Amino acid sequence: HETYPSPDGGYRVTLPHLDAGAKIEEQYIGPENHGVRFSDASGTAYRLLRIDNTVEKITVEKISDDSKSSESFHENHYVDSARGKELRLVGIKKEGSPLVSQKMEEGELITRKNDLYKADSIFMHGIYMYEVSAGVTASHGQSEDALYDEAKRNLDGFIKGLRIE
Repeated sequence: HETYPSPDGGYRVTLPHLDAGAKIEEQYIGPENHGVRFSDASGTAYRLLRIDNTVEKITVEKISDDSKSSESFHENHYVDSARGKELRLVGIKKEGSPLVSQKMEEGELITRKNDLYKADSIFMHGIYMYEVSAGVTASHGQSEDALYDEAKRNLDGFIKGLRIE
């Protein structure tokens, strides 16, 4: 399997299975912060963010508490893994999909991104906070529960390929 190495060699991740139209987008957030997004034309997306947490000192517990007050999250729980304590969030990101749709509203053609049903794993490793995400875009006839389940399965597969150096 091919892997994506972070620019500084701090981690590598196995490239996820993507369909036609696959692309990789690096997200430069700052000198010690890095992200990458993998997506395809079907609306499947994966993202990995690594954030230097030495200044803000954000805790996984704070993120969990903040997410409980948001209507965007469907699930919020912790799991123990080889990476330690992970916060798992499942929810919807409005207009977060790589896909766009068009429709008429009040006589005007409106283009907007579709919603993304996603699963996240957030955990600490050394000075870094990692956020690993997988998301899917709804297609006709899929229930929200089926979309959330698919996002969770995709996250589990994606995070298995993460190697922190």
